[in-house]
Amino acid sequence: MGEKNGQLNEYEVKKFLSVVGEKLVIATRRHWFVLATPIVAILAGSATLVLISLSLSLLIPLFAKTTFFISSLLLITSITLSFITKTVVDWYCHLYIVTTRKILEVCHAPLTSSKINEVLLDKVRCTEVDIKVNGPVEEFIDIGDVIVTFDRPTHQEEFTFEGIKDPKTVGLFLSDILDGPQESSSGRWYRQRGKPRHFQFMEELFPKYYPTGGGAA
Repeated sequence: MGEKNGQLNEYEVKKFLSVVGEKLVIATRRHWFVLATPIVAILAGSATLVLISLSLSLLIPLFAKTTFFISSLLLITSITLSFITKTVVDWYCHLYIVTTRKILEVCHAPLTSSKINEVLLDKVRCTEVDIKVNGPVEEFIDIGDVIVTFDRPTHQEEFTFEGIKDPKTVGLFLSDILDGPQESSSGRWYRQRGKPRHFQFMEELFPKYYPTGGGAA
């Protein structure tokens, strides 16, 4: 898919290509819109603290009012910028990567935590690809979740591409590459009843060929 829809290129994620001959298929971050809610919350909290600081300064003697208010304002600004910077850095370092051998979710928060969720494609079988768009706002800005369900030998496991841009295109692309070109027509997309913004790709369960000498059950 190249660098379409905000994706990264192979050079930017080269260190995650750990097997000889492994190629990058998709590498993307969450949509920038996911930053809006936490940043608005941080700014609202900062504005509240400024108002509290202003109110407290009215109770202080005149000669200390200005010093107290300026000191409080500088402290609040510093804390606000720190929280906003951390929010942006955490978003920037949260990657979804699909290669010809594996799927990765990389969450790296500098100085705090680091997490890599990895699914090896040769150890699992893809059974469903769901696309979920939560409400008209997300539909308008083209943002949503793509949920891939894998069958392991002992259990099912979901891998979620959360809050990415153009989820329908990514979901269709994933259904093609995970099912393989030879099986691209063995399933279908459908819209779930009661969930107009929820699409699901289901693999057909009927065999293409019957055993020799047999017939339909």
